[in-house]
Amino acid sequence: MSHAFGSVVALLLSTVLQLTSSHPILVVVSFDGFRSDYVRPELTPTLHKLAQYGVKAHMMSSFVTKTYPNHQTIATGYYEEYHGIVNNEMFDPQYNETFTPTDIDRSANKWWDEKPVLPIWIANQLVDSTNRYSGSMQWPGSHVKYKNQTIKYLHGFDDGMTWDKRIDKMIDWMTAPTEPANCVFAYFDEPDTTAHEFGPFSEEVYAKVKLADKTIAHLLKRLQETGLLSHTNLIVLSDHGMAEIRSERVIKLNEFLNASWYDMYGASPVWSIQPKPGFEDKVFQTLFNASKTMNFTVYKKEDIPQEFHYKNHRRILPIFLMADEGWDIFRNMTWTPKGGNVWGNHGYNNSLPSMQPLFIASGPAFKSGYNHAKPFINVDLYPLMLRVLQLFPTTQFPSNGS
Repeated sequence: MSHAFGSVVALLLSTVLQLTSSHPILVVVSFDGFRSDYVRPELTPTLHKLAQYGVKAHMMSSFVTKTYPNHQTIATGYYEEYHGIVNNEMFDPQYNETFTPTDIDRSANKWWDEKPVLPIWIANQLVDSTNRYSGSMQWPGSHVKYKNQTIKYLHGFDDGMTWDKRIDKMIDWMTAPTEPANCVFAYFDEPDTTAHEFGPFSEEVYAKVKLADKTIAHLLKRLQETGLLSHTNLIVLSDHGMAEIRSERVIKLNEFLNASWYDMYGASPVWSIQPKPGFEDKVFQTLFNASKTMNFTVYKKEDIPQEFHYKNHRRILPIFLMADEGWDIFRNMTWTPKGGNVWGNHGYNNSLPSMQPLFIASGPAFKSGYNHAKPFINVDLYPLMLRVLQLFPTTQFPSNGS
């Protein structure tokens, strides 16, 4: 489902793309769960200034608004029903196996390498395998082979490595004397991790937001020191936003649905449900009746709204369950957030303001001082990045983006 370059590419990029070297440079930095409204001068002075002088845009996550699905969408330009990473946890009936976030660096190729998926970092290397090199600092899904190709530089999940050290490692890749990386992706797990425990508007989260801002300042400083700043196209983004949850807004399925009737996979507030044989109608009808008076919606797979682009994959199971914004839904809540009665979560409808992720871009390929207020969805980043990296002809790299 490829499309010709559309409004997003035309509006965000400069009228004339400047070829600053034989290989344009692209750096993409993702801060998990970074709401777009965190960007303000007193909290994020570096990002605020970057947005003023570069491009700030209203980007929407793909549905479901979860971490691994959206990072794979950003990298490949495909909706979740196409690339197959449909939640942070999922069951594949063909493999009869469950994918979990634990030890993601060791997750098998078969979960990620779905035809016709091709991450931008592999596309970059395929165009010129002897002169273009890509790197990944902890980006989900970058550890596996695609089209039998591996990324040149890879640093897996490493909580012990400071954020500044991660940036320094990326700069090392970009300044390597013989095989310098011109396409680098980086993932940081904050402020998401802290927001899940304390809520999106807590002082603990604001401290992580400030850390993210300082990390971008360090990146800009290192790019300046190495003479790369004026040649580098930088995109700073996030995978999704974050909503506030309060303890009185928790739905416990065990209180009205027999646990022996079904299995469920995913993560609150969005679940795929596989009824046990013979219980298909009973499970759906029980959930449907409960949804009339409770804060969640239930769909049969075939009835999931078309605008979600979330029904045409075997890992999306027969029944889909989604809590309302600001609500959590579990079989039975078995954990206690560090923030007490307030915490955070995401996964909700991607049109909600609380789910809006960050998008800021700067560099020779982008316009200056431009605010793009019309929403675009993150599948459109793929053709944008193809153009920034000058990976032509773009028709060899299809996607759902435009």
